[in-house]
Amino acid sequence: MNNISVESPNLSEVRIQLRDSEPAIDWSWNHFSTLSDFLHNFACSEKVALFVHDVVALIFPEDFRKTCSSPLRNVKELELRILSPSGARDSDLRDSLVWMAPSASIPLVKYS
Repeated sequence: MNNISVESPNLSEVRIQLRDSEPAIDWSWNHFSTLSDFLHNFACSEKVALFVHDVVALIFPEDFRKTCSSPLRNVKELELRILSPSGARDSDLRDSLVWMAPSASIPLVKYS
């Protein structure tokens, strides 16, 4: 993910599609920091729907979650659509989603 600038007025509902354009993405802290900053732009939305190809892109490392604030802390409804399920553990995904949007009802996860 490169530098992205977003001005999001108080959108009540947002749909975000995250594309991995590189075959071998570096899932480093830099990636998660950039993603967290990007998602923070939508913290005032009531509903956020995320579409991802690989769920690993959303599994924030535990150390990162301990040191950074939740990017979608005010979101009431979080939906995740996964295009290509990987071998990621459901518990890791759940922990990451709860950290991302702690005010959301139970996140809805759909596999396409």
